[in-house]
Formats: sequence, structure tokens, C-alpha cells
Amino acid sequence: MFKHGNMGQGIYIDPGRDFCGMYFGLASNDEKVAGIDHSPGYLRAAAKYLSGK
Repeated sequence: MFKHGNMGQGIYIDPGRDFCGMYFGLASNDEKVAGIDHSPGYLRAAAKYLSGK
């Protein structure tokens, strides 16, 4: 599960891997910037790596 917040905040929860990752930012809400958030992918990769799966 992932929830994106305003100005570059987010939380990623993977109950199957017992993982929760979050980040905080102060990015502009400009449409050009908001559409380029790679953080969910990085957090998912971290969850997979740390679980060994």
C-alpha cells in the first residue's frame, strides 16, 4: 500500500514483508515535478531486499 502526501511526502506499507517506509520532502506541487516521484519503487525494492524475497 502506498499513500502520497502533499509536497513530496509518502508512506509505503507492505504487511506481507513486515515493512513500513516513509519519507518527507518539501517539493513543489508543480505538475512537472509531482509526476516524477520514484520513491514508491525505491521503498518497494527496499522491502523486497530486506525481507530476502
